[in-house]
Amino acid sequence: MKGRYAFVGLVLMAVVVIGLAAVYLLTPATSGRIVVTGVLKQGVEAGCTILEAEHGQVYTLFDMPNYRCGSPSASPDLGQTVRCLPPYGRIVKVTGYIERNAASYCMQGQLLHVESMTVLN
Repeated sequence: MKGRYAFVGLVLMAVVVIGLAAVYLLTPATSGRIVVTGVLKQGVEAGCTILEAEHGQVYTLFDMPNYRCGSPSASPDLGQTVRCLPPYGRIVKVTGYIERNAASYCMQGQLLHVESMTVLN
């Protein structure tokens, strides 16, 4: 009798694991396009840039090869789409999408894949 309960328990556990794996594999890796306004800040890890959004959410800015250029104190014109990362403390509007199934050593907030960034202040 005990063997039967153990077998049923193992079958139920296998069903749960397979179900969770299916949900993970069928969940899209990215969200739809979003637009976030907030303040650029230095992350706690070296080389990490975060965006502290107006609504309090924190995003790690991810995959920004077009923004790694020039002087870190570059001062782009207001309202212009920037090509180099502006200094920390600037308010920017970022368009991109959330990377759901990715990880980063930055370990802060959600990963936001940057498609464009506009300086607002």
